[in-house]
Amino acid sequence: MTMSIYAQNNGLVNRANTAAPLDGPSSSGIQYGLGTEVNRCANRIKCVYNFAVQGGAVGNINLLDDQGNAAIIPLGAICIQWTAYIVIAPVGSTATIGAQLLAANDLMAQTAITSLTLGVLWSGKPVSGGAGAAYTKVGPVTATAGTQVLMSIGTAALTAGQIDFYLDYVDGN
Repeated sequence: MTMSIYAQNNGLVNRANTAAPLDGPSSSGIQYGLGTEVNRCANRIKCVYNFAVQGGAVGNINLLDDQGNAAIIPLGAICIQWTAYIVIAPVGSTATIGAQLLAANDLMAQTAITSLTLGVLWSGKPVSGGAGAAYTKVGPVTATAGTQVLMSIGTAALTAGQIDFYLDYVDGN
C-alpha cells in the first residue's frame, strides 16, 4: 500500500500527532508520534508555470501544484532550497522571470529568459533583499501563513514556456 501526503493535508498528520499520537521509534526513552516522524522527512512541492494554462502577462502568476491546484507552502514552513527546471523555454523578447514566496524575488532573482533555455536546471537557496540581492545564497524564507508560490514576469510578456519549480521545505508545525 502506498500513501502520499501532500502539502494540503500535512496539517492532518500534525493534528493527529497532538490529538492521539501513534507510537513511533523512541529516542532516549521518548516516544514520538507519527506526525513528528513525518515532519522529520523532507517535504517537497512541485510548482508549475505553463503558459498554455496561466498566460504570460507581466506581473505575478500564481503557480499550480502537479495536480492543478494552488501551490501552497503550509503555515510555518521554512523553505530551504528551490530548483527550477525549464520544460519549455520561455519566449518573450526582453522578459525576465523570478520566483517569490513572501517578498519580490525572494526565491529566485529576476533572470533574463535568454538564460532559461530548454533542459536548464537552476537551483539555490532563498535570497534576501529581493532583486538587489541577485543570487545571494542566504535564507531560509519562512512562510507565516499558508503561502502561495508565485512566479513574476518582468519587462515584457511571455508568449510561451513551461517551468517546473521544486521547493524543499521543513514543516515547522
